[in-house]
Amino acid sequence: MMLNNPLKALKNPWERIMLKMQMVQRFYEHINVKKFDIINAHDVLSAGLKGEKMILTLHGYYTELFDYNDIIITVDTRLKNYVIDNFNYPEEKVVVIHNAVDTEMFFPVTKREQIDLKRKLKFSDKWVILIPRRFVPKNGVLYAAEALKLIKRRDIIFVFAGQGILERDLRNILEGDDRAIITRIPHEIISDYYKASDIILIPSVTSNDVEEATSLAMLEGMACGKIVIATNVGGMREVIKDNINGFIIPQKSPEAIAEKIEYAIKHYEDLESIREKAREYVLKHHSPTSLAKRFLEVYEKILH
Repeated sequence: MMLNNPLKALKNPWERIMLKMQMVQRFYEHINVKKFDIINAHDVLSAGLKGEKMILTLHGYYTELFDYNDIIITVDTRLKNYVIDNFNYPEEKVVVIHNAVDTEMFFPVTKREQIDLKRKLKFSDKWVILIPRRFVPKNGVLYAAEALKLIKRRDIIFVFAGQGILERDLRNILEGDDRAIITRIPHEIISDYYKASDIILIPSVTSNDVEEATSLAMLEGMACGKIVIATNVGGMREVIKDNINGFIIPQKSPEAIAEKIEYAIKHYEDLESIREKAREYVLKHHSPTSLAKRFLEVYEKILH
């Protein structure tokens, strides 16, 4: 039987690293290009292949960085500061380019279209709070579950869309509460859930001294013109301006989550400006076009 991904067959992490390196090397050999003007790697292993000009785009924390990168791109300011402080990289060689989302897949719908989607997904007459998160400690899903227990209203449904090691704990907290759904949603239909939702909840927390970078789920919710409630960690606090294009709340606080959700529902019609500004912000700063322009600026800078 052939494996779609040979990395899955390897349990030893060092074997996985070596295979990744071989796969990268074979790719370069396959395309038969002898010299690159720029190599823009998106992981440290790929950055080990020397090119004329090297750029490393850093999406998370690493314990070692190759020291011959011309530019390091980070997806938020926190990672930029991490690179400067821990690896003594000159500040002028570290550039922040935030993540982007597909703004043609994730976009606002009319009230009528939202009602139709709610009916299709069997959420009719409910306030839908979508938590599109893997069930791992840094994503804070257990705090969201505890928050639901604090909310008394019945016309509400929490949709936990994901999977992960905390699923059993999540189910234990939510046991017997018919206002919660735990489901795995294929990527090709996830945008329907965003569009049907009223609120997108991103309850991330600091875990083992690591904070989430710019959450794609947060950006997707904003691109759909939804009320996004996110905790004040990582890239979230850089993107969301509280009470302007979303809401920022303290991390690890079910009380803060419940309070802000109830506030958003009570004042929903008055929050149209926040929903509009959320979409506008993503179009300006996080669309594929804006991302491409920022990368081109970096490429042109190191070529001249």
